[in-house]
Amino acid sequence: MFVPTLLFVTIVVFVILRVVPGDPALMLISGEGDESGEADITAEALADPRAKLGTDRPLYVEYWFWVTDMLRLDFGISYWWDTPVIDDLKDRFPITLELTAAIAIVVLAWNLLGDSLRDVLDPKLRGTGNA
Repeated sequence: MFVPTLLFVTIVVFVILRVVPGDPALMLISGEGDESGEADITAEALADPRAKLGTDRPLYVEYWFWVTDMLRLDFGISYWWDTPVIDDLKDRFPITLELTAAIAIVVLAWNLLGDSLRDVLDPKLRGTGNA
């Protein structure tokens, strides 16, 4: 059941990423999503960025390369910083792990101590009262 679910989720994410309005190649050419000069850009000018991004291929081919790149942890190049995305993830992973551990400790303490404190503060909850 895991594999069909994973396949379904990857297809949904891929479709959502493809349905978002705007052309990434056009954004790269015009810069920062400025669509004011969109009419001046020719199909020939868009061909090179589309080939670089891989958006000139059929959808099933794009999906295949997208999934295989994800499995190899190749998330591409950041449009914003022009560096590999995996490097950004590596830089930010330690703080994410610290925050996750801190939240897990708080939740665990809340659950363990919360019941004990409730029992001390409200004697009726100890089971001595009539239900």
